[in-house]
Amino acid sequence: MYLILTPQEEAPSGIMYIFFIMLNYAIIYYGLIIGGIIATIFTFINLLFLRKLQYYAFFIRLGLLIAIAAIVGVIHYSLEKIIDVI
Repeated sequence: MYLILTPQEEAPSGIMYIFFIMLNYAIIYYGLIIGGIIATIFTFINLLFLRKLQYYAFFIRLGLLIAIAAIVGVIHYSLEKIIDVI
C-alpha cells in the first residue's frame, strides 16, 4: 500500500512537507494495524479449523484470506466514511 499511495518521487517543500510526513506515517501506522488484524484472524482460523484439511486446502485458505480482508476492509470503510469514527 505504501508503494501505491505514495507515488511522489521527491518531498514537497514548505508547509506541504509536514503533510507529506503525516501521510507517510499514517500509511505505515494504520497499514500495520489493519494487516496485523487480518493476519491474526487468518492464523486463528487456520490453526483451529483448516489444519485438518488436506484436499483443496490451498484454495480454501486463499478464499478465506480474501474474505477476511474484504470484511476488514468493509468495516474500516464503514467506520471511516459512514460513521466517521476513524
